[in-house]
Amino acid sequence: MQFQSQDPEGTITLNGYIPLNAEEYEQNEALPTLTEVVRTKLIDRLQPQAG
Repeated sequence: MQFQSQDPEGTITLNGYIPLNAEEYEQNEALPTLTEVVRTKLIDRLQPQAG
């Protein structure tokens, strides 16, 4: 899934690709829910769990 985002002040912009399987997409098609899935995956990628 391609995404593009900007913070409210317009000082940070993000864009990229987050791979989603069919099940992840189909269960989260509503835009607010899909936005949260992308946010969670992005945070997980930037802050990997130690271990």
